[in-house]
Amino acid sequence: MWRRMMAALGDPNALKDPHAHHHLFNYLIHLNATLIKISANQTLNGNTEIHVPFNLVAGWCLEAEALPSSHRAGKLLALRLLCESTQAQGPGAPSSCNNRLHLAHLNLYQRALHHGLTGEDRSVVDVLVEFAAPRYLSLALDGYSLLLLDFVHASTIVLNSSDMGPSCPRTAAVTFLASLLSLPDGLMSAPMLQPYPHQYNTVSCPDLKEHVLNIVVRVCRREGAAAARCAGACALVAHVCHLLATRTHCERLPAYVTCLLQMLMMKNKTIAKVVSDAVLVLADYTDRIVEMYPGLAEKIIKCICACLAQISHNGGRDNVRPLAGSLLLCLAEFAVRCGPTLLMQQEQDEQTLLLMIFRIKNSKKIIEIDTKITNKSINIMERLSTLRNLTLELNDRVIRLWRHFPFQ
Repeated sequence: MWRRMMAALGDPNALKDPHAHHHLFNYLIHLNATLIKISANQTLNGNTEIHVPFNLVAGWCLEAEALPSSHRAGKLLALRLLCESTQAQGPGAPSSCNNRLHLAHLNLYQRALHHGLTGEDRSVVDVLVEFAAPRYLSLALDGYSLLLLDFVHASTIVLNSSDMGPSCPRTAAVTFLASLLSLPDGLMSAPMLQPYPHQYNTVSCPDLKEHVLNIVVRVCRREGAAAARCAGACALVAHVCHLLATRTHCERLPAYVTCLLQMLMMKNKTIAKVVSDAVLVLADYTDRIVEMYPGLAEKIIKCICACLAQISHNGGRDNVRPLAGSLLLCLAEFAVRCGPTLLMQQEQDEQTLLLMIFRIKNSKKIIEIDTKITNKSINIMERLSTLRNLTLELNDRVIRLWRHFPFQ
C-alpha cells in the first residue's frame, strides 16, 4: 500500500518549483519520523514495512544531488532524509538486522557521505554531522570504518568555525569524536578513505585516537558552546576512566585531569556543575590514581577546596548551590577513599589536606549552602514518605471496598 501511495506522487525531483520541492521533502521527513516512531513502539515482525518504502525514498534522495543550486533547500532536506532513513532503528527500519536487504544502496549512501563530508559546501557538512555522525558508530554498518577520517575531518571543520548559532552542530561533532575514543585501538589500523572529495585512496591512521583526543582537550579549554563543552568534558572523563580501569599508564593523564579541574573554576556554573559530576566518577578509581600517579589525588582535593573557597567568598547565590552541593559530595568521596594516611601528610605550607578540608567545610557560606541542601533533601524525603503513606492508605481502602462489594 505504501509503495502504491508513494509511487502515485511521481518523482519529486521533477518539480521545477524550488519551494514545492522543499515542501515535499519536508513532509517526507515528518512522515518518515512518525512512521518509524510507530514502528519502534509496536511489536511487529521484522519484515513488516510500516515505514516509508526506503528503496524508493533513497533513490529520490540520491538523485536530488544532481539538482541545480536553485533547489538547494530541498537538496539539504533530501540529504537529511537519507541519513535519518538509513540510520533508523526498529522492527521495520532499514538498518534492522532482519532487513539487511534494504541496505543494498549502502555503497551509494557511503559515497554520498564521502563526497558531502569532504566537500566545500559547509551546509552539507553541517547536515551530515548533525544527522549522520551521532549514530554512525553505534550502528556499525558494513564498511563504516572507511569513513572515520571523513567524519573527523568534518567535525574539525565544524568546531573550528566561528558559527555559534543553533544551526551549527557543534555538540554533534563533539559527540562523534567522543564515541570514536571508545573504539578498539586495532580498528585505527584498518584502511580509511582519505578526506579528499572524489578520491578513493585508503590509508591507515594508527594515531587517529591521539589526534581526536587533542581535539577533545581543545574543546574543553576553548569551546564557546556550553553543550559542546560539557560533551567534551564527559568524553575526557570517560577516556581517563578507561585508562585507569585498564591500568594503562599515560603520561598525559595528569594533564587531562588538570584540564577538567580548571573547568571547575569557570564562570558558567552550569558547565562547572556538569564537570563536577563527571569528576565524581573518577573517585571510584582513587586507589589507582594514588598508585599510578603520585600527587594527583592531592591536587584534585586542593582544587575542589579552592573552588569551594571561591564560592564561599562570592556568596551563596541560588545559581551556585547545585555546584556547591556537587563539589561537597565530590570532596567527601575523594577524602574518604584517600584514607587518613594520605590526608594527614603535611604539604609544603605545613598544613595537611584534612585541615584544609575542615576549614572549607566549616566556612560560614559553605555551612549555609550545606544546610539548605540538607534541608531540601529532608523535605523531599518527607514528601516521598507522605506520598508512600497515602498510597498505602488508598490501597487499603480499595481492598476494603472490594471485600464489601466483590466484583462478579
